Amino acid sequence: MGSEGFSETGGRFAELIDNLKVGIYRNTPGPQGRFLEVNQALVDMFEAGSKEELMKHNVSDLYVNPTKRKEYSDKILQTGFLRNEEIELKTLKGRVFTASHTTTMKKNMDGSIYFDGMIVDISQAKITERERARLAAIVESSGDAIISKDLDGTIRSWNKGAETIYGYTAEEAVGRNISMLAPTGGQDEIKRILEKVRNGESLKNVVAARLRKDGGIIDVSLTVSPVKDSSGGIIGASTIAHDITEMKRNEEFIRKINRLQADLLDPGALAVKLKKITDGIIDIFSADFARIWIISRGDRCNSGCPHATVTEGPHVCRNRENCLHLMASSGRYTRTD
Repeated sequence: MGSEGFSETGGRFAELIDNLKVGIYRNTPGPQGRFLEVNQALVDMFEAGSKEELMKHNVSDLYVNPTKRKEYSDKILQTGFLRNEEIELKTLKGRVFTASHTTTMKKNMDGSIYFDGMIVDISQAKITERERARLAAIVESSGDAIISKDLDGTIRSWNKGAETIYGYTAEEAVGRNISMLAPTGGQDEIKRILEKVRNGESLKNVVAARLRKDGGIIDVSLTVSPVKDSSGGIIGASTIAHDITEMKRNEEFIRKINRLQADLLDPGALAVKLKKITDGIIDIFSADFARIWIISRGDRCNSGCPHATVTEGPHVCRNRENCLHLMASSGRYTRTD
C-alpha cells in the first residue's frame, strides 16, 4: 500500500481505521518525520483541530524529548519494527502524556520507506499502576494488620502488620481460613462478621479477642469492609485490625486504681483499709503477695511477736522499742515470720 493513504484499501476499511480508539499513523523516517496519514483518534489524542492541522507538524514536534525521534527512527530502520515502546509525548496544547507505540517499517512499490504504527495513551494506566504501587507500599508498611479474604474466610493477602500482630508469616497464613485466629468459642463471631459482609455491611471499631500463633490472646479493634468486583458484586472482605491489648490493659489498670481510691476514701477502720490496699496490690499488679508492716514501740509486743526471738517470758523481744508488726496480708505465702 502506497503513501496515498489508508483509503486505497477500501472506503469501509478506511472508516474502520478512522473510528478506532487508538491512534493510527503513517509517517516518513528521519529525525523530524512527516505525517502521511493519521486517523481521528490520533487527532483527538494530540488535541488538534483537524487532521490537516496535526499533519502540518513534524513528528518530532510531538515528542517531549525530540532527540528520541531520531533514536527510534534509527532503531526501526535497523530492526524493521518497534514494539510497545513507552515514550513521553505532548499535545499541541502542551499537555504531556505517556504513550505506548508500535511501529513497523514498510516499502512502497518504488522502494521508498515509510513507517506504519499505532499509539495508545497509557497515562491513566500508568497513574493507576503508580496508585496501586503506592497503596501496596502503604498497606505493607502499616503497623495494623491488613488482611483480605474470600467470603468463605480463606485468607488471600496478609501484610507485615498482620505478621507482627498475629505471629504468622504471609506464607503461613495465605490460603488458610481466618478462623485460625479465633480463640476457643470465637468461631461463631467470625461467621457472623462474614455473613454481614455478604449482605453488604461494613463494620467499624468492633472489639474482638484473637488468637496469636504462640497461643496468646490479644484484643483487637476491627474495621471490616466488603470487597467488590468491577460490576459491584461482593467477592470478599478486607479487614484492618489494630492491636488494643495494651490500651485495654491500661484502661483496666486505671479502673482498678480508681476503685481502690474510692474504697479508701469511704469510712472504715484502719485495719480494713490496709487489707484493701494489699488486696488491691495483688489485683492491680498481679503480685504473688503483699504485706503491710508497721514499726511499733512499747507494749504492742505483749500482744504477740511471732517474728522476733523470745528472750524471757511470753511476748517479750529484744527489739521491743523498734519492732515490726504485720497489719495486713494478701496473696500467696501465708507464713508471716
